[in-house]
Amino acid sequence: MPSLQDAALSLGAALTCLRRPTLAFRAGVVDATELGAERLLLDDELRTPAERLVREQLGLLLTLRHEERELLLTTLETYFESGFNKTRTATELHLQRQSLYARLQRAFDLLGGDPTGTPRALALHLALRLHRRLG
Repeated sequence: MPSLQDAALSLGAALTCLRRPTLAFRAGVVDATELGAERLLLDDELRTPAERLVREQLGLLLTLRHEERELLLTTLETYFESGFNKTRTATELHLQRQSLYARLQRAFDLLGGDPTGTPRALALHLALRLHRRLG
């Protein structure tokens, strides 16, 4: 926060993250600003629209058997979190680039096309982040 008078807001955000174990996804320090969108959309009043967004954006991916679904969702999450950097994504997932390309193509086929560089990328990224936290 920019000033001490906003400390209560900062503390409130931190407490929200700690009270919702689904938000604190990493060990160690939890940065409430990283989870701003999730805090907003996982508010009890917005849970139903958040679930609808996940179903709408991830559609066919959610119908896959568990192993394939998790593999493709993890690949997409890593790709989005890396800023669409395929080299970094392949490194983080310990994959050869060709294997990454095949996974991404399979996911994009199920999503109706590659969202990279389109207005849909934001909604899809948010849906990916929410999916894990909605359980």
